[in-house]
Amino acid sequence: MIDTDFDAQERSRWAGRAEAYARSFGRLCAYPAEALLDAGACATAALLACARVD
Repeated sequence: MIDTDFDAQERSRWAGRAEAYARSFGRLCAYPAEALLDAGACATAALLACARVD
């Protein structure tokens, strides 16, 4: 993994907050991708193709 200034800043802001996130938004955000893809009638491959950065 390549660390950047952004990575360092994000890690410092989240330090010590993982448990609180897991108890609140963690459950909400845990695994919505499959359901969202199904609801949008999208294929995972199509999503990945669109998100790929060259």
